[in-house]
Amino acid sequence: MAKLKADREEKKRQKEEAKVNKKSKAERLNEQQKVGEKEVKQSGEDAYAANYGVTPMNRSQCNPEERFTKKYMNLSDLNVGLEGQTVRIRARAQNIRSQGKSCFIVMRETYDTVQTIVFEQTTSKQCKEFAGQITPESIVEITAKVVKPPQAIKDCSIQVELHVESIFNVGVSVPVLPFQIADASRIVMN
Repeated sequence: MAKLKADREEKKRQKEEAKVNKKSKAERLNEQQKVGEKEVKQSGEDAYAANYGVTPMNRSQCNPEERFTKKYMNLSDLNVGLEGQTVRIRARAQNIRSQGKSCFIVMRETYDTVQTIVFEQTTSKQCKEFAGQITPESIVEITAKVVKPPQAIKDCSIQVELHVESIFNVGVSVPVLPFQIADASRIVMN
């Protein structure tokens, strides 16, 4: 009887040790992953870092021959016929919302609006986070691929999506403006 009791206690002790070892192994892997993430964040290593950010103020001090080499497309010229092509636009960020591993930005130029999407998979996590922190009414320069959306975009006048390849904040807006376009656009029911 005493031997059975001792055997049971020994098995119990072995199970507890196995649990502790299993937990500690998982914890070690988690710690290693966290340390790796911290190192990347601290070192600032982002292979995509050259394709996003806030541009320095333009003081017209560049080479005059290179000054007009960038060609911008008007939002009104975007259409499904450009599908698969890469375009460069410069417009105001009207609405920004970050969801999961993507960030949606509605860009506005005069009365035209288009939806742009920053995917974490095709850019980087830091690029998506940067895009999510752009303040409304900032002027943003985007290079993106034109894609036909799977379904109609309700909030935009132009029915194409722009999948962002590079994004630069050219004119940073203050975080809280006294008058928002979104406020003026709301329908008030009395």
